[in-house]
Amino acid sequence: MKATKLPSGSWRINLYIGTDSSGKQIRKSITSKTRKECEQRAVEYLRENHLDDTPMTVGEAISTYIRKVEPVRSESTIRGYDQMFRCNFDDIKQMMADRITNDDIQHWINALSERLSAKTVRNSYGLLRPALKAVRPGMVFTASLPEPNATQFDVPSDEDLRKMLDAANHNLKVCIMLGAFASLRRGEISFLRFRDIRDGMVYVHGDTVRDKSGLWVEKERPKTKKSTRRVPLPSFVLEEIGDGNPDAHIQSLVPDGITRSFTKLRDKLGMPYHFHQLRHYFPTKLFDQGVSREYIQAVGGWETAGSLDKVYLHLMQSRKDENAQKAISYFENTFMNET
Repeated sequence: MKATKLPSGSWRINLYIGTDSSGKQIRKSITSKTRKECEQRAVEYLRENHLDDTPMTVGEAISTYIRKVEPVRSESTIRGYDQMFRCNFDDIKQMMADRITNDDIQHWINALSERLSAKTVRNSYGLLRPALKAVRPGMVFTASLPEPNATQFDVPSDEDLRKMLDAANHNLKVCIMLGAFASLRRGEISFLRFRDIRDGMVYVHGDTVRDKSGLWVEKERPKTKKSTRRVPLPSFVLEEIGDGNPDAHIQSLVPDGITRSFTKLRDKLGMPYHFHQLRHYFPTKLFDQGVSREYIQAVGGWETAGSLDKVYLHLMQSRKDENAQKAISYFENTFMNET
């Protein structure tokens, strides 16, 4: 496998793949800007297509998988993969991918669980499994994973939300309003421009995320397919946003800036909330008004009903005694006078 420098300055490797039915050689051309990159891409191509019998370590299998899916994953997802790979695989990345056992994987999971959250452990396993499947298609995985931690769905009361809005500056007030009254995520809020506010609605169609180098970048695609949506806004929210240059952002904070400003405000007010809990305020209040789950899911941008159902079930559980009393009162008022 020899790399040849082209007149353009790029490097090329012509891989021998085999022969067709007539005996003609089949080759695959790999071209890259540098010799090292060209050789690396050639090795990855052979491995991904099971044309190379060279044993791989677990670390090499994960690295190959990340680069393979990079074109179809968001930059923030790839950045998360790279960070997990650097931090969570030291115990197994030097093991051979064709020899690692389910016992090895279970010991690794158990060790991770002692220092990391259940969600992080499950995400790390979610990266390991397809990487090993790519080099060991027949492997059957039997690992036991830690149970997810209970999600906190506490939402601000109406009174607390009013206090936040009264104490916030203009930028943060806009962010709080869009989180609580339109269920927007931080990245969606940071992406918005004045042209996205029209006809009494906010048009959600982009996101602000970190790229692989950690810099904030904007992408014309929100978190999920269902996240592209139009959400009606109350008149007082439209008034607070105001008018501006169509190409200008409606507020100046990046996602981390939103978090820092909100955290500073909530600490000052002595409140326990996180910014994302404003997103739970929205469906809670709509459920109270009898709005259908289908509508709430659509305007809230939830791809599946799973997360929304958790909010709903938490709300119903928190009001169990209240609902039980309603049921008893109904039966007593309806039938007691008849017995």
